[in-house]
Amino acid sequence: MTEHSAAVDVAHPPEAMLRAVNPALRLALKTPLGALPGDFMVVDFTGRKSGKQYSTPVSAHQLDGDLYVVLEAQWKYNF
Repeated sequence: MTEHSAAVDVAHPPEAMLRAVNPALRLALKTPLGALPGDFMVVDFTGRKSGKQYSTPVSAHQLDGDLYVVLEAQWKYNF
């Protein structure tokens, strides 16, 4: 049997850091100058229960020409 390693390692930044950085990152990515180093993008979605609109910066990954966003958050169930 062959073992495969994960294509992406999961790393969890501290929650306090995300609360501080995400608003600035979200704003920067939505401007014409929003091209930042790395593969970041903003995912806009509507909460499945609340109906509230959300915008969340995420890290995107390309694999074999396809674009993926790796999620561990509960809001992934909105898609």
